[in-house]
Amino acid sequence: MSFFDDLVSAAAGILQRIFGNGASAPLDTADARSTPPSSVEVVQAGSVAPAVPEAPAGAGYPDVFMLPLPALGQIMPHQREGVLAAYLPYLTGAMVEFAIDTRLRAAAFLAQLAHESAELREWTENLNYSAAALLATFPTHFDAETAAAYARQPERIANRVYANRMGNGPEESGDGWRYRGRGPIELTGLDGYRGMGAALGVDLVGNPDLAATPRVGFRIAGRYWATHDCNRLADSADQAWAFQAITRAINGGLNGLASREAYYAKAREALEC
Repeated sequence: MSFFDDLVSAAAGILQRIFGNGASAPLDTADARSTPPSSVEVVQAGSVAPAVPEAPAGAGYPDVFMLPLPALGQIMPHQREGVLAAYLPYLTGAMVEFAIDTRLRAAAFLAQLAHESAELREWTENLNYSAAALLATFPTHFDAETAAAYARQPERIANRVYANRMGNGPEESGDGWRYRGRGPIELTGLDGYRGMGAALGVDLVGNPDLAATPRVGFRIAGRYWATHDCNRLADSADQAWAFQAITRAINGGLNGLASREAYYAKAREALEC
């Protein structure tokens, strides 16, 4: 087993002891709208986990490795509890791996994931744009004629707007669609898939759909977070400034800031920080 597999197994064991078999119930893939059914991996009930320290009585939220399922549900109320329970071992495993290991770090991380992925319901970039949306979103790539020709054709749209950048080839190469955004913090472009895959020891170039699985997608989000210095920012005493700086690191700007801040407030309340 890999180090990450050990973390996932240990997390599953803790959750099993806390919440019973419901913490690892099979995922209803109909509720994970953009996640391919074959890609969802669930730790089976009764699996043997490595021994880990028990939380002291009354400790509440002692560390992120024990991220409570009810708290996650409070932060992301629009995702079903059974889906969150299935994701939780992979989420906590990634958080431990990338030192998202304090309440404030966890609150900021989960708030950003909640906004970016619509509460872990969107795992693949939605490129099903109307002609009007293409003109508004990609004005340098479309005029009225081409927008009408490409409207509501996600594969063609991806190949056009992502062509000849981020390591992708020309439109006819198909790289734009092949390496479109995937994961709770969207990984996009051949260069991104190649670099992230090398860092995680996963063949994302040959198997890009792995980025939209819980096992790999949460690790991608965790590594992106860590390599953009978001843990240090989350530790800042000036939380308002820090959260905006984290948003810029994740988004490149402050798009959706009000939504992100609302999730952050929920997360801090749920995690008591």
